[in-house]
Amino acid sequence: MPDWDAFLRDAARRHAGERRASAGNRLLHIIDDDRITQAVWGGIEDAQQRVWVSMYLLKPDHVGRGTIARLAQAARRGVEVRLICDGFTSWNLTKKDLDPLRRAGGEVALFHPVWPFQEEATPLGWRHFPTRNHRKLFLIDGETVLCGGFNLSEFYAGRAHGHFFFDDTVLRADGPVAHDLARVFARTWQEITGSAPPLPPRPAPHPEGARAAALETDPRRDTPLAPFLVEAITRAEERCVFVTPFFVPPRPFYDALLGAARRGVDVRILTAGDTDRVVARWAGWHSYDALLGAGARIYEMKGRVLHSKTVTIDGAFGSVGSYNMDAWTTRHCLDLSVVFCDAGVAGSLEHEFRLGLKDADEVTLADVRARNPVVKALHGLTYHTYLRL
Repeated sequence: MPDWDAFLRDAARRHAGERRASAGNRLLHIIDDDRITQAVWGGIEDAQQRVWVSMYLLKPDHVGRGTIARLAQAARRGVEVRLICDGFTSWNLTKKDLDPLRRAGGEVALFHPVWPFQEEATPLGWRHFPTRNHRKLFLIDGETVLCGGFNLSEFYAGRAHGHFFFDDTVLRADGPVAHDLARVFARTWQEITGSAPPLPPRPAPHPEGARAAALETDPRRDTPLAPFLVEAITRAEERCVFVTPFFVPPRPFYDALLGAARRGVDVRILTAGDTDRVVARWAGWHSYDALLGAGARIYEMKGRVLHSKTVTIDGAFGSVGSYNMDAWTTRHCLDLSVVFCDAGVAGSLEHEFRLGLKDADEVTLADVRARNPVVKALHGLTYHTYLRL
């Protein structure tokens, strides 16, 4: 069995430079969508110094407005509140929606706004359109972070606050890794506004905490997350559990998973069967044949729409974040994940994976090879187009 703690320490030094893996982080994963909403709202309400939020999609519905109202309340009591929203996916978030937060003293920045009616927006043109801020991050007082796949909308909340539509996972981290996530947020804020906010102090490590690192993707520059995860998969010895809504991985990911399966690693992939991006599902089917032939097992979740983005390896190493690990995300999105060495959290994520299989259908090699030629051709065309968009 590899020494995953040593791997994380050494690989983070090679790939991440100044954002090396830090020891002493307390980690907790949150899976229920109402628990995620309550963790977000509770964190805002408990904040004493700062709340920094980076969000891909914030809708002006019950959940979105409830979040903005809580951010405004925090600003009124003197908390430093900064909110980054993607300028395209949050296009219907109006000045009227954001005014309560601004009047309370909070600050808002839109990443790459594309519509001229958005406040302070300068249309960037179609050349810049694909690059989106897909990061989902809550930083509370510089000590606690929530990082995962969630968005702020009723569709991403559970039955108590929304529609129970998506199945998501969030990691809460308390400790030094929060400082590294704050550094990523501050750089994006400076890119949008021209002014970098002062970073919070680096939290002290917790004596019994785990090693973790904040890694990112950005198609405009070399970033460490994708090569880091590929290297981790190539080191797997026992099992690799790969959870992603859209299974159309870049070639290095695909080759790493295929190689792991061929050398006897128990490779299991859970992806979305019912999905809001059906084209990605068609493209994914084109890549199933070789993986299944090598011994990997693939499952498609039905009922709810899978939205979690997690990796666990050998029950010791893991990753949770906003990164879908698919070709489109890698080419066009800013993303963020926390990678960690914590057997307790990795084991818990694997347990939730096994529970999720109750609502999933396994795809077999016979299923893939039984497709008629027209469907196979459609899947192949979609796959090659998806990789090039």
